[in-house]
Amino acid sequence: MTSASQPAPPTADAIDAVLCSLEGVAHARTVLDGTGVVREVHVLANKNMGAKMLVRNVQSAINARFGLTVDHRVISVAVTKPTDTPAASAVPVPASAPASRALARSVVDLRGQRGYFLDTVEMGYDRVRATSCRVTLRHGASNVFVGEADGRVVEPAVEVMAAHATLAALQRMDPRVSEIRLVGAKTLPAFDHEVVLVCLSLPEGLGRVLVTGSALIAKDRPREIAAATAVLDGTNRWLADRLPSLHQGG
Repeated sequence: MTSASQPAPPTADAIDAVLCSLEGVAHARTVLDGTGVVREVHVLANKNMGAKMLVRNVQSAINARFGLTVDHRVISVAVTKPTDTPAASAVPVPASAPASRALARSVVDLRGQRGYFLDTVEMGYDRVRATSCRVTLRHGASNVFVGEADGRVVEPAVEVMAAHATLAALQRMDPRVSEIRLVGAKTLPAFDHEVVLVCLSLPEGLGRVLVTGSALIAKDRPREIAAATAVLDGTNRWLADRLPSLHQGG
């Protein structure tokens, strides 16, 4: 048989169509590299059937339909909850989003931990890599704060873009956050898992102090969510002393 008889590698759209046919999957976005290898799979599920089971379903569907083996570590799952309030509900990714500007949305709710919470983290992709990030924070039922980071302006790494976007959203909450500087953000191995660690420079008295924040990467917490959560972890105490005006409507 000649190479001409070999089937062409599947497109990201073809893989997405198969994944969206799975039970519980509302939307899917696959990122391929230049050779057609699956580098990232982002799934938005509308049924809480367990992240591990959903990841296995995704792997099995891609293998059965296209004969491809996908590492479970490249699959991230976000689950929407019908009982969530409208402020914390996920907005579906439009199926017609251009491939050159594909959107992967991750959702997390931290309302139990602080007066404000991380609502969504959206990564913009071209066909090969992440290019932008948008982070949405909410406070109460109506206060929405959005921050963005462009990979052409900051280091085009998921962790760094998500960290910058989170700080930008916090700055809209209180302009004094502009005094915080991101020193760095990276993923590190820890105890058979991966953790996103951020280092921040915060003003203290007449000088500055370095603080760190961290968050574990998990099936329901991909790198972008972990990076945003790590920033909130690092700034939480500093913000707690400076945001009472927000609770008073100031």
